[in-house]
Amino acid sequence: MRGGYARCGILSRNSLHSELSKHVILRLRWASSFSDLVCQCMGASPQAILSVLSGLALQPNFEGSLARNLIETTKSQIDNRRPWHDSRLPLPHPLEYDWRFSKATNSWILNVIKEIGGQQVEKILFVGTPTTALHAADSGFDARLLLAARSEDPVVCAVLEHAPTIVPYREWNVNDTLKVDVAVVDPPWYDSIALPMMAFAVRSVRPGGLIMWFGPDELTAPSSAEVFRDLSRHGSTLGLEKVELLDQRAHYETPFFEKRSMVAAGIFDVHPQWRTGKAWIARRSHYGVDTVEYTKAPSRWAEINVLGSRIRFDISAFDSERLRLPRFEILTLASRADPKRFGSTIWTSGNAVARMTGAADLWSQRESPLVSKALARVAREEAKAFNELMHSSEMHAKQAETDRKTRASVHPILYPSKPVRLAS
Repeated sequence: MRGGYARCGILSRNSLHSELSKHVILRLRWASSFSDLVCQCMGASPQAILSVLSGLALQPNFEGSLARNLIETTKSQIDNRRPWHDSRLPLPHPLEYDWRFSKATNSWILNVIKEIGGQQVEKILFVGTPTTALHAADSGFDARLLLAARSEDPVVCAVLEHAPTIVPYREWNVNDTLKVDVAVVDPPWYDSIALPMMAFAVRSVRPGGLIMWFGPDELTAPSSAEVFRDLSRHGSTLGLEKVELLDQRAHYETPFFEKRSMVAAGIFDVHPQWRTGKAWIARRSHYGVDTVEYTKAPSRWAEINVLGSRIRFDISAFDSERLRLPRFEILTLASRADPKRFGSTIWTSGNAVARMTGAADLWSQRESPLVSKALARVAREEAKAFNELMHSSEMHAKQAETDRKTRASVHPILYPSKPVRLAS
């Protein structure tokens, strides 16, 4: 990449914690519950907010008393609203950094495109936003819909299966050949991935076309997104002009893997759409766009779907001495910064991991009765947890009105699954 980015306006991790502490203190006395407080903290994670409250709780003053009360509600009080999951799609997997927009946010994105683009929008490219593309197809959006895709991505495959009008686009190294009118981009919030995806999207838009992208909110603490979150200051390097920060924030549904992690950490009182992100729009300039190289290394992970649970194996982890069955642990964080992630060689879509040297041996014998039975047991445990914690699309329409009236917890649902297929 030519040019450079000045690292200004970015809070360090210590400064971010300090800003979050000030923010929590200001809103502490007005928060009716822990869930309410989280929704007022501009993308700060429940775990980070709980850490701030734990520090305040040590103080023998009014704020300390309020903090202790809210900490108690995280375990004794349950937010009965369930995250929504479209059962047409596979569950998000933590290794894909897959957070999906709420249905309301997807509708808002399409409305913004209509209002700003008007009748000139004939082609839209969706990058890292497969559910938005699916929502556009479901709503009959009047434009040609293109989805940046990887052939092996099960989420993209499901989107294309249910929306055949969407055109997959797999040529990631092209130079200015698409000429779309609008690109909608929501990359993982890591510079090493986000910047190449943004560069690809901008190069795919015609000069004067619209780019809409999403990034970390004010108090979100991604481990490595210093450049991406400050892109509005230096977007000209990527060919952006007339950059505008929108007033409305994007809301994300809590994925199953994150919801399960919070429960494992003893945090129950959290709104299903607590995670928010900033939204920007800009125009593609008429000047050249810098190239940001992204070379995807061959993945060491292989995946199978067992009863709807996506289980990945590190096929580089061999142990030829003997075959061992895995012992799983549910991670209490859904972050790349979690030190417990390291050494994991088997990983499920419920954020359960196993650390063993023989993951590749299990993968090679995944169809054997012993291994398939062990994997089915793990999948059934995740199915039970899903039914307790999540909302499916089938139940959503029937239960929404009841939830609004009674505030009762939803009934158990069928886990979105396919027949057990242990072959790759």
